[in-house]
Amino acid sequence: MLRARFSLFLFCLCYVSIFASFLPTQSSSFHRIPRSSFRLSYLEGSELSGFLAEDEVQLGTYSARLRFGCVEKSSPADETSGILGLGFPLGDVLKPLLYRLHAEASTESPNPLIFSLLLSTHGGQLQVGGYDPKSIVEDSLVTVDVLPHCEDLKCQFDKFRIHVDSIRLGDTVLFSASSDHLSKPMEGIVDSGTTCIVLPTVTALDSGVVNVYSRFSAVPEESKHVPLFITIGGKEFEISPEDFFTPIDDAAGSSAIAPDAQSVPSRPCITTLASVPELLLLGNVFLRSLVVVHNLTDAENPKMSFAARNPSYSLISSSSSSSFSSSAGIVRLKGVIT
Repeated sequence: MLRARFSLFLFCLCYVSIFASFLPTQSSSFHRIPRSSFRLSYLEGSELSGFLAEDEVQLGTYSARLRFGCVEKSSPADETSGILGLGFPLGDVLKPLLYRLHAEASTESPNPLIFSLLLSTHGGQLQVGGYDPKSIVEDSLVTVDVLPHCEDLKCQFDKFRIHVDSIRLGDTVLFSASSDHLSKPMEGIVDSGTTCIVLPTVTALDSGVVNVYSRFSAVPEESKHVPLFITIGGKEFEISPEDFFTPIDDAAGSSAIAPDAQSVPSRPCITTLASVPELLLLGNVFLRSLVVVHNLTDAENPKMSFAARNPSYSLISSSSSSSFSSSAGIVRLKGVIT
């Protein structure tokens, strides 16, 4: 199942389940917001509903009092303990966790509005304050502007939108800004909460959209198990087939690769969304071999940087007794992908 979630805030399961959940009755600082409720639906069809609350939230060495969503019901049942949104604030009432941590952090602490994501098949790492130079391949770093969403002459930053130069599968060019004669560059959304890569199914040259999925579908199935290359800011990044192929019998929607991928039937984690046919979305499988740096310190000019990840760089072990460590002027926090 495709997970496509643009989450801006913090949501926690607030009921007993087999997954590690936040239980309000065990927190003396918990406060439920009277007469509050929310109901959210995501692109792939799942829904969350519950109420708003406040509590002290700690992330590594940072802490702040935060208003968040307390989930009472999820459909289908979610196999996570919650969702940590890393997006932009929309208004002043609900602010993403890292913005609240920035407001409360000391001037000596690494800035939480500069953070990096390093994902793997079963987990990942959030680096707060920048990125570890040891984690990237030398000379592979490129920095690009995050693009605002503009409608009715009003623009705002709502998602991590960037320009994408080209996409190719092996030697087959699926899209190229230079050869497709677009009147404006194609935009893509980078979203760690989405499992797969989502390709457009329509062509609108005036809007900078090409039907990339039809070109991908035209490639014979036996020829698709080759590297995928995506160019951003003039730098080409390689995604191995081991990263973007997932087991066919993966009913839970997990993006994990089986230990012996050759013995399990698999298919590319590349798909479409009928409800948003013009969407180009770079999800989890795109991020597994990269270091992705977000710099939100300038509210009017946010940036993203991409770099190939050093294959010898080790994330914090999932078996480690500590959930975070501090080195190179950054705070590293581990996480688990479900």
